Amino acid sequence: MAYREDKFLVIANAELNTHLSFSLDLWYPENNMDTAPIICPFCHKTIALADARFCPYCGKTLRLNTSIGKQVGIYLISLFLPPLGFAYTWKYLRVKGDVKARNIGIVATILTVIAIVASIWLWNISMNFLNQSLQSSLGGFSIY
Repeated sequence: MAYREDKFLVIANAELNTHLSFSLDLWYPENNMDTAPIICPFCHKTIALADARFCPYCGKTLRLNTSIGKQVGIYLISLFLPPLGFAYTWKYLRVKGDVKARNIGIVATILTVIAIVASIWLWNISMNFLNQSLQSSLGGFSIY
């Protein structure tokens, strides 16, 4: 038997001698009128809780970790492991409605592109240096 007590849903089962209660604030959006519902970007269903971290329908993460520690980690990966920065770029740019997460994605993209350009430039310089060193040690003999 289920009945409603104030803002709680109480489920009682006499056979199992159990008594469970659930807050109705989680289930009924009219109880949370101060928060606007959000839409899951994956399954496109409306979620009544604006501060929900996971979609109750598909289980996907709605809010990403945007703490300072996480940002530093993302930026370091973007700088020192340039191709891997694009994984964070994709993950953080896909979040709709979270400006901070999108900004993290934009900064990660910029840092990744800068790191890739710098890596190519340094590789080019080192190959030119190696070529000049080989030519001088071989006495002007060209390999190609």
